[in-house]
Amino acid sequence: MSQIGFFYRFISFLFLVGLVAVGGFIAYQAGISQGIAQAPDLAGAIQGAEAVSAPGYGYLNGLGYPSFFNLFGAICLSILFVFFFFGLVRFIFCSQRYGRPVGQMPDSNLNQVV
Repeated sequence: MSQIGFFYRFISFLFLVGLVAVGGFIAYQAGISQGIAQAPDLAGAIQGAEAVSAPGYGYLNGLGYPSFFNLFGAICLSILFVFFFFGLVRFIFCSQRYGRPVGQMPDSNLNQVV
């Protein structure tokens, strides 16, 4: 892989990360502004409301049986995230496999006598 191609990939990756960060920052600031704008109305509504307590979920999470997906889903999704992360890293840095085009097989040196 040429150094110029790596440079452009790296710059593209940094640009993409920057765009995601700026988009997240703008969305966060918009949510804060909306919350500040709604604060007086919500404060008046909360003061006029009566206190009601809701029962807790407890062990059975409201469905009548224990939830197994919490631990199972966390393990499966974390493994999936790891695979996607390393796949993305491999795609960014190893698009050409060890300096050869992707479809080309390596030369065999087993038949050569030293």
